Amino acid sequence: MQTSSHSLPPLAGSAQAKDAATAASTSREAICARLRSAGLRSTQPRIAIYKALNDFSEPVTIEQIFKSIKATSCDLVTVYRGLALFEELGLVQRSFSNNGTGLYELKREGTPNYYVTCKQTGKRATLESEDAQELHRVLSRIEGKLSSQGFRALSHRLEFQGLSAEAPITSMPASEVDEPKANEA
Repeated sequence: MQTSSHSLPPLAGSAQAKDAATAASTSREAICARLRSAGLRSTQPRIAIYKALNDFSEPVTIEQIFKSIKATSCDLVTVYRGLALFEELGLVQRSFSNNGTGLYELKREGTPNYYVTCKQTGKRATLESEDAQELHRVLSRIEGKLSSQGFRALSHRLEFQGLSAEAPITSMPASEVDEPKANEA
């Protein structure tokens, strides 16, 4: 459940500005400010979890986050609890891989990333920026209508799945293949 929507400062368009913004957002002060704005104390484990999430460019598993954090920062249970809290406060977005594994990604200012995942290989690709912007506009409009109807703490999940070009055709499940219809003569 997401109860609020907090975001990092906007990222500028140039590569240099993005690098500077990323460096600033990974600084201890920026992370502490972000946690405080979400109503959280800036504990060492929370800072480590947030920094680890910020260092990844796509959704990652709890185990990947844990491996990227120095073992002295926190244990695996603390990572689980921290991510659950971050998700509840709207700092992260959770999605799921094909096998049901939870994947986490920081919510950032601007258009969120939308992905398509290969059902066979698990490889993820980011939708093109224009498509992501259009999806974001539509979803924002729908959330606005739902808010006007009295719904609160709205959230949504949108995931695309398919078979990538790299997935061998012979291994597609029968239910995934459209059978050609026989010509009736």
